[in-house]
Amino acid sequence: MQNENLKTKYIYHYTTIEALVLILKYKCLKFNTLNVLDDMEEGETQDFKDFGKFCYVSCWTNEHKESIALWNMYSKDMHGIRIGLPIEMIDFDRAMENIPKFFEDNGLKLFKPENNTSIIPLTKVNYSKNLKKEKDEVLKVNGKKLKLDLTKFGVLKNSDWQFQNEFRFMVYSAPKNIDEILNLKLDDARKTLQNYVNPVKFVYVPIKDEAIKNIKILMGPRCSESLREVVNLLVKVHNLNPENITRSALKIR
Repeated sequence: MQNENLKTKYIYHYTTIEALVLILKYKCLKFNTLNVLDDMEEGETQDFKDFGKFCYVSCWTNEHKESIALWNMYSKDMHGIRIGLPIEMIDFDRAMENIPKFFEDNGLKLFKPENNTSIIPLTKVNYSKNLKKEKDEVLKVNGKKLKLDLTKFGVLKNSDWQFQNEFRFMVYSAPKNIDEILNLKLDDARKTLQNYVNPVKFVYVPIKDEAIKNIKILMGPRCSESLREVVNLLVKVHNLNPENITRSALKIR
């Protein structure tokens, strides 16, 4: 699933200054479940209406050119910022020290898809003009046993969203007793997973110190002088390179 054709050193995320404060303080990214994101379709599969509750994502774009649409959608009316981080930003070692225990304490387990890592590296989202047709079942019969096939889950969206040119990191969870559930009959397993109430709505994934050190911050087109001063103060407090802090080139009232 990892994208091998991403010809860029940095990827970008439009967000708020409040989010930037937390990223710099804790050196972590917040991964949200698919079922709370703005696209209401992508958390559904052919066999589940709400399987997105088990998939956590952090969403990025590789477009260096500013996007008016993304500014509007994710930075509080263009008063926020866009951060740029190296594509190899995730601290996988620290993540594997903390995330499995966090899930276990909440009745879940970190789920590793077949032939993949527990934390899915940066992956390109594919866009479809016929999303319903391309959506797959994630619960499949494998001989006499059921298995969860997440090959396409979390990386397929309606072509209406293609303007985002999205890439994402992903983490999957499952109920702690998932092995027992997969030993049930198909309909019983499906019902159990559909009715499961996931108490974990987000998970924090650590970023490498070196990535934070090299963060690039672009201030939004409508970022006020007072908000710019807040960002400049954060730069000083966290000893960031002031040359990596720039202002939007867009001229918008």
